[in-house]
Amino acid sequence: MHKLYSYFICFPKCFCILNIVFFLTICASCKQKQAIAETNAHAINNAKPLDYDEMKFKTLFFEASKEKMKNNVEKAYGLFKEALVVHPNSDAVNYELANITRSFGKYEESIVFGKAAKAKQPFNEWYRLLLIDNYHTLGKYKESSEEARSLVSIYPKNKNFYLSAAQEYLFAKNLNASLDMYNQALKQFGKDENIEYNKVQLLMDLKRYTEAEDLAITLFRDYPRNRKYFNLLEELYKFTNQKGKALKLLESESIKHPEDPYLHLALADYYRQEKQEDKAFKEISSAFESQELEVGEKLKILVSFYNMTEKYPTYKEQGMILCQKMISAHPKEGKANAIYGDFLIRDQKLKEAVEQYTLALQSEKENYFLWSQLLILNAQLNDIETLLKNANEAVELFPNQPVPYYFKGFALNTKKDYQPAIDALLEGNAMVVENKPLSIQFLSTLGDAYNSIKDYQNSERHYDSALLLDPNNEYVLNNYAYYLSLRKDKLAKAEKMSKLTLDLQPENVNYLDTYAWILFQQSKFSEAKPYILKAVQSPEGSSAIVLEHCGDIHFKLNENEEALRYWEMASKKGGASELIEKKLKEKKYYE
Repeated sequence: MHKLYSYFICFPKCFCILNIVFFLTICASCKQKQAIAETNAHAINNAKPLDYDEMKFKTLFFEASKEKMKNNVEKAYGLFKEALVVHPNSDAVNYELANITRSFGKYEESIVFGKAAKAKQPFNEWYRLLLIDNYHTLGKYKESSEEARSLVSIYPKNKNFYLSAAQEYLFAKNLNASLDMYNQALKQFGKDENIEYNKVQLLMDLKRYTEAEDLAITLFRDYPRNRKYFNLLEELYKFTNQKGKALKLLESESIKHPEDPYLHLALADYYRQEKQEDKAFKEISSAFESQELEVGEKLKILVSFYNMTEKYPTYKEQGMILCQKMISAHPKEGKANAIYGDFLIRDQKLKEAVEQYTLALQSEKENYFLWSQLLILNAQLNDIETLLKNANEAVELFPNQPVPYYFKGFALNTKKDYQPAIDALLEGNAMVVENKPLSIQFLSTLGDAYNSIKDYQNSERHYDSALLLDPNNEYVLNNYAYYLSLRKDKLAKAEKMSKLTLDLQPENVNYLDTYAWILFQQSKFSEAKPYILKAVQSPEGSSAIVLEHCGDIHFKLNENEEALRYWEMASKKGGASELIEKKLKEKKYYE
């Protein structure tokens, strides 16, 4: 060292300084490169597992979510569990597993995952809601109510959380805490009808009857149209043995507000419960005179009256009085006329019902049900001209509905416009979908119409199609059999069908006549006689055709005096065949 030192100091000053700087620079550069290399090596060694785990986690989470969307829940569960191994504290994975285990009915396990998710994200409402559901399902209402109250603290602006907490406390039988939640909600959000209603019931459970009464009266006065608040008061007064208080309250309010229809309805409810029906109806009548009582509310009441008319006839008359009052209060409201028509039908006043339905359609023209009812009434009254007119208009309004086509075809067939009738019936029948009774009506009327134009092949085809749908259809069996008998065709088939109608309705005059006439056409005169005599002696009476047939059968049995007597009766009654006068004049059977 000494020699070296001596040697070193012998160099010129400038040379020494330059070389020292160069030497230090080289050393520093080497050290920097070494440090960078060491840092890079450390980064590479430590980065690889971190990148790999993150990539693996994301892949597993993505695949699990995909399987869950495909409803492969078991597979999704397994993949989420693998992802949890990579990131045990992932709130998203824990939440997914909590949901899946809940769907499996494993509520305790779901709670474990739910708690883990909440620990990571304590302010996430969905994590807490899941826990509340699990606790509630397991009957752990203390825990569910605590979680619900926490949500109120975290989200004080969410009204639903107050209500949820109140309900959970109710299940936990902590009524005071439940009441506190309702009070907090009212303080936070102001008056709320549903919260106050629940509060009244809670106060009653807590036996704080004075507070409950005060709040219930406030609700009753604030919302007079909602009768449940008066019912709540009634329940309260009944429970506290103050039943008369409810009536006094109603009467005092009615004096203050005599035009309020809802007070009249509340009084009506009270009187009805007390079995004071006359007073109840008087109050309902007063309410119906008011235009403030909405048509919808009146319709609900009238429907209840209508439903009771079958068992209690007095409601029928009362219902019609209310209908008239509603029409007076709402003269342009077609629904009022329509329901009045329903009551008139129930009372068998069909013509008056037609008038009301016609008035109803002035403002309810697009109401298909009204048109259907009107067409049925026109047909029942045999008002064929009006039926055809209304059916044509209904076809224009509802071109895709089969019923108007049926009545159009029926009316045209009755008017003997057979081909237009067939066209309408075929068009309507093509629209019928899964409506067996309507299909049978179309097919049977087509059978009648085709028979009238002597297209017997199509007539029989449509009758047979109808009987495939309903082999015991009396109308089809009778008409089919009768028309076969008139042309003396397939009489054995006709007899079989006609006998079936008598098995179903042995006293029916038309069926007795048809069966007797089929036997007549087979020259079975003695067998036909008892059936035709039963027909003409029926309490329902018989038509001219039945009387004429009776005469024909007597004539074939050489009972000429009886034959003439029945022919004369048929002639006087009107509506017999064109041959009736010739039979009488020549005292002989003609066909």
